[in-house]
Amino acid sequence: MQNTMMDIPRRRPVLVTIMAILLGIQGIALFILGALAFVAVFTGGRINVFGSTALADVVDVLSVTGLVEGLILLVLAWGLWMLKRWAYWATLVLELLNVLASALELIQPQPSLWQTANWVIALSLILSLVILVCFLVGSNIRAAFRI
Repeated sequence: MQNTMMDIPRRRPVLVTIMAILLGIQGIALFILGALAFVAVFTGGRINVFGSTALADVVDVLSVTGLVEGLILLVLAWGLWMLKRWAYWATLVLELLNVLASALELIQPQPSLWQTANWVIALSLILSLVILVCFLVGSNIRAAFRI
């Protein structure tokens, strides 16, 4: 006897498509920035990616985190595109962590270098909240992932 749930084709909601594309674009951008920072580390700062005030240790950490986060976002984008249940839960966890991190970044005192980035942090917080609300409240999104 065949499982009839597996035979029913699922349709990807438009919001899931948009979020998968945005995660893919963000993953590609972070991967490229991480790769450029990685090149900057190996050239000893002769190729400076993040400005002349960037410390070598900071660029080294940025290169590794950019590469890893870029790969994770690309995998999540593929999982959302293919309507994988693990991608739904991983995206929820990632966005919840992003909300917490963004909120902490906004309330913490910051060095003058990062003061101008407050609007980027606020935008990241708003987008993460929108994604969380869409994933938790949208019944068609949960149905597409069979949750």
